[in-house]
Amino acid sequence: MVDITGHTQGKGFAGAMKRWGFGGMRATHGVSITHRAHGSTGNRQDPGKVFKNKKMAGHMGDRQRTQQNLEVVRTDVARGLIFVKGSVPGAKNSWLLVKDAVKVSARRRPTVPRPLKGDKLLRSSRKKSSSRPKPPKSKLLLKHLLPKLLRRRLPPLTKRLRLTLAKNRRRAKP
Repeated sequence: MVDITGHTQGKGFAGAMKRWGFGGMRATHGVSITHRAHGSTGNRQDPGKVFKNKKMAGHMGDRQRTQQNLEVVRTDVARGLIFVKGSVPGAKNSWLLVKDAVKVSARRRPTVPRPLKGDKLLRSSRKKSSSRPKPPKSKLLLKHLLPKLLRRRLPPLTKRLRLTLAKNRRRAKP
């Protein structure tokens, strides 16, 4: 997987409808001359300016863009070519910057060879398990967990439940 950076195709000076996808105004019913105009550009006397990055007519294209996570299909070392699956930014015969992918998902990441089970490396790096075995989940019954729950600091709503459980335990003891 690679990221490819390049300059997009230049489109020259473009109006607001082409550049930003504005809908334009009606063709009839009182609209005159302003069918493809972008409309209002700002507020009134306050703030008395047009804010930066206002979507208006201007130069379109020829911006640096990066296409991410493109798959390398094959390479031709003799001709110095890299075959990539997907689209890349820029016109034909333009320069491109090819880098290793930054955002690679786990399932598309190349697999790393790991040692086999019988390998000495695997046996030596294995951690020693504790001497006391963990009880199976079926053995962890409510009576084992109840004292831990009672010791914990619980929110006010659950304190009622805690008191009820404690009363029931006292009644069951005699």
